[in-house]
Parts: sequence; structure tokens; C-alpha cells
Amino acid sequence: MRRKRRYHRISATRRLKTICSIKHSPTRETLTYAQAQKMVEMEVDGHLHRISIFDTLELISEEDDKAKEISECSSNKENTEKPLIFSNCKTYKSNVKKKNLVLPNAHGVPATSSVLPEPSIRIIDYSPPPAPKRPQTYYTFVEKSSEDLDKEVEYDMDDEDYSWLEIINEKRKNDGLATVSQNVFEFLMDRFEKESYIEKQKQGDPQSLIDEDAVCCICMDGECQNSNVILFCDMCNLAVHQECYGVPYIPEGQWLCRHCLQSRSCPVECILCPNRGGAFKQTDDERWGHVVCALWIPEVGFANTIFIEPIDGVNNIPPARWKLTCYLCKRKAAGACIQCHKAN
Repeated sequence: MRRKRRYHRISATRRLKTICSIKHSPTRETLTYAQAQKMVEMEVDGHLHRISIFDTLELISEEDDKAKEISECSSNKENTEKPLIFSNCKTYKSNVKKKNLVLPNAHGVPATSSVLPEPSIRIIDYSPPPAPKRPQTYYTFVEKSSEDLDKEVEYDMDDEDYSWLEIINEKRKNDGLATVSQNVFEFLMDRFEKESYIEKQKQGDPQSLIDEDAVCCICMDGECQNSNVILFCDMCNLAVHQECYGVPYIPEGQWLCRHCLQSRSCPVECILCPNRGGAFKQTDDERWGHVVCALWIPEVGFANTIFIEPIDGVNNIPPARWKLTCYLCKRKAAGACIQCHKAN
């Protein structure tokens, strides 16, 4: 009794028609690149055949009766070699056996579709380390008293201080005196600054009171941050923000505004308004103008938006706006007025 096989059985006439319908190549010509992508060459019974890769080829076993009928279709009876279509039968059988094999799982037990592996557990003796005890008290910030601050040195030396101290120590060595250490220098400078501050508070210096309540003359805001502090001119006491006046870095030592630095003795006037005083910057034609005026007038701007200078675009203001009368100061032709686009 023969067992059923999984191979597809086809009729003899249909199979004979498929095999015998292979076209013989008249001459052995080399395939082009386009043909090689779609066809393969094979030699059967001394003849060269070309088969399309899109044609389906069924597999039959050697024991099948249809193989004898197909072999009769061969014209060369002396060729005892098996047809090429049977060459893969053994490989196919081995692949079927591999698929039917039951692979063992990770535990070494053959895995089947019906039986699941039983879980196994084991108990491990482990004792975690004891947790640290919670402290009774926590760290809190305690503000220092005035006596503690008086004992603490808050002065830090910079490059200029180091250079000056080296020069002084060389002079003291030549005079036969002991040198001054850096700690002593910082202690002395800290005392000098604190004593001078206390003396100013006792005398009631109005300048110190003004600086504490001063606001930026450009944005009229008194708030400042670490990256945008309010700077005071050491000569005219002008108060401006770093970003408002174009000072990206805090200068060391003395700081002067543009008016006091370039035209200290000569008074300047704004070409855009009749007001005097305030934060001035030079224009591109070496005249002067307020930073606030340059911000308000649409045609005027700044060539460098980081340093807020020089003021440019003054020539772009229409001539008719120079002749208008200001609604606030009632003055005519005293600067470039701004006008609302919407008529009353």
C-alpha cells in the first residue's frame, strides 16, 4: 500500500505537453542583459534550452509512474542521465524532513505544539542592605548677620590688582620692607570699600540714593538681571540697560557713555527731537540722536543691532515730516515728527 505524498499530481498528457513544449535553441547565442534577467539556459540530452523564470515547474518523485512516461519523450535513448527536473528531489525530501523535525527548546525538552513546558522556580537567599537612617534635621539657609559679614572678606583680586601688587612688592623689596601677600591685600581692600560705604551712608550722599532708585532712561524700567544690568556713566551719571544701550559685556573699571567719551566738553543736540539730555548715539553722518528717537521713527534704525550704533536711515525720512507741528510741545520744524497712518 502506497502512502499519500504531498506532491501535486498532474495528468500525463499535461505533463508531457509541458516538457515537450520546450523550444530548442537553434544556435548557442549569448543572452543579452535584458534576456538574462528573465530567462535561464539549461542543457538537456545534448540540447540547449531556454526557460523563462516566470514559468512554474512542479516537482515529482523518482518513484512516480509519470517519470517513465516523461523519459519516453526524450529523443536521445543513449542518455542514461536522469532529467534535470529530478535533481532537486533529494534536497526537497531533506527539507521536508527538517521541517518535520521537532526542535528542542532552551531547557532541552522537545517543543511540541500541544504540550507547554512546565515552569521551574528557585528561591534565592538575599538580604538587602539596611537603608540609611533619615536625619532628624535638614540643612537650612541661615542669613549671616552684619557682624559675620564684617569678618568675611568679599573682595576678589583681578588682573590689574595682581600687576599693581607685583610692582609695589618690588619697590618694598628695594626699600628693605616686607612684601604684601595677596590675602592681606584683599583684606585691606575689603575694609576700605566697606568703610567708604558706611561713611557715604552717614553723610547722606544724594548720589547713592539716586543710583538705588534709578531707572533706564531708554526703556524707563528699573528692573535688571545678571545678564542685563543697569550701567551708570561715571561722568554724567546716565543710567541705561546693557541691552538698551548696546553694551554686551560689563566693562572693568570706568565706563563712560558715548557723549562723554567722544564729545565731553561740547554739548550735543538730537537731530530728531528738540529735547536735551538722555542716551545719545552718533549717526552715520557724525551727528547725534537719541536712542529712543531712533526706535520710534519707522525709517530710522541701527547699522549694528548688538552695539546699537550708528544710527542710520535719517535721510529716508520724508521731507514733509520735518515740517509738522508736534502735538505735545507745539513746536514746528523742531525734528522729525511721527504721524499716525489713520486719519482722525
